Amino acid sequence: MADQKRLLLDVDTGIDDALAILYALQSKEARVEGIITGAGQVSLDQATYNTLQVIEAGQAGYEVPVIKGAGKPLIRKEIVYEQNDGTNGLGHANLPEPKQTALEMSASDFILSKAKECENELIIVTMGRLTNLANAVAKDPSLGKRIKQVIIAGGAIRVAGNVTAAAEFNFWGDPEAALFVLEADLPITIIGLDITQPTLITARHLDQLLHKKTEHTERVLSLIEEMVRFPFEKCEAAEQCQPSIAMQGPLAVGVALDSTLIRTEETFVQVECKGEVSRGALIADLRQTASVGRKVLTGVEADSERFIQHWITTLTMDASGRN
Repeated sequence: MADQKRLLLDVDTGIDDALAILYALQSKEARVEGIITGAGQVSLDQATYNTLQVIEAGQAGYEVPVIKGAGKPLIRKEIVYEQNDGTNGLGHANLPEPKQTALEMSASDFILSKAKECENELIIVTMGRLTNLANAVAKDPSLGKRIKQVIIAGGAIRVAGNVTAAAEFNFWGDPEAALFVLEADLPITIIGLDITQPTLITARHLDQLLHKKTEHTERVLSLIEEMVRFPFEKCEAAEQCQPSIAMQGPLAVGVALDSTLIRTEETFVQVECKGEVSRGALIADLRQTASVGRKVLTGVEADSERFIQHWITTLTMDASGRN
């Protein structure tokens, strides 16, 4: 399709990133130009292997190159993994062995080459730490002039963080990279916890998805069921929440496909790097005379149900694009 969105994904593939990758691969509205990995939910090697497995399962019908990116933060020495989705980050999922391997190329060089190849059409969707993108901008500060958009799944402005009281996991994991990216001349939209935490897949949505299982979609939908069951079971065991999973990565992909899925506002933002309690906090200057930080688009409201229905519809299409 001539009007397909050209996506470059940056992931640390745990469950929600795997759901996002499958969403993008199955979409007739997009072509995934490549996937870059980084440490975060799991180690760099595990994230890369998980990504290759998900691509193998997704069977996009075209080649999707995978590039191993940053294994540690931009400046900080410590490497902290979240590892809350099972030993491999993908819960109970039984994924196929990948036939392809990661390319022997730096992530920053791949970003820059794809930006040149897809002049003014490339949409970069980041679902992990911003280390890879920061390295690319450091190598070529003019990157923003050759890409269409950067959609960042990360940060929290009007809600609490999910790793500390102040910070979301991706920004907390490499705050210097997040600050560097936000200060760069890039066309940025931030998909923060403000709109991703209320955007949940529930048991009702899972049943709806599986009800549409066909011979063509059985492999992917069965894999999704295996992955989603893991956090569902954790919720049930804890007796603290209804079974659900927040769709942070998938919503970022959804916005790349259809910007009307969220409402945004221009907001001056910066990232706190020095504070002990506030490390990685995304600080928004919400004053009428705002001036601190750089102005970007931030998501303030999501049409969550419409997005989830689009996600379900995309994943249940047959080869001809019909449900």
